[in-house]
Amino acid sequence: MELHSLHRTFHHSHLGEEKHQMLNLNRRLETYLSRVKLLEEENALLAKELHGLRRSNQGASIRRKGLEEELRKARLEVDVAWRDRVHAELEVGRLTEEVQALDLQRQREARDQVKAKTKLDQSRKELEEEQRAQIWLREKEHLEGLEADKEELGQQTDCLPLENQLLLQLKMSQGPEVATHRVKWSGAYPTMQ
Repeated sequence: MELHSLHRTFHHSHLGEEKHQMLNLNRRLETYLSRVKLLEEENALLAKELHGLRRSNQGASIRRKGLEEELRKARLEVDVAWRDRVHAELEVGRLTEEVQALDLQRQREARDQVKAKTKLDQSRKELEEEQRAQIWLREKEHLEGLEADKEELGQQTDCLPLENQLLLQLKMSQGPEVATHRVKWSGAYPTMQ
């Protein structure tokens, strides 16, 4: 649980850092775009001014060269701004892909965690069922043993009165001499009485 919390904290701080980077890049991109727009407007004004000077034939060659130099510089600045914009867009794209990859990884980890918890719960249930089954089998075997003992005792007790009655009849039908002999014999073996 602590590892998950640590990962979440790291993940949030990492995402916060990337969010900050993306916001910074967006601000820079906005600045570059504003600068490009401004330079294009200046370029248009300079082009108009140059065109106006050409038409009125009042422009001197020095003024013309100065304006052309400003125009060249403005074009260079526009090129630099466009390169910076392309670089910023590439960086935004890279960071977006990285955020998406991290999100996919987080989703996979969450699914894996749910699967592991499900397997753990299933294993616990199976273990509990197995333990209950073993207890039930032991109790069943014990009850079967008790039933067998009960049946055996029942058979033994059912036979005793019949044996006693037969012995008594036999003693009475035989003479006193055999009866005395039987009494001695039965005294030696108590189970036959």
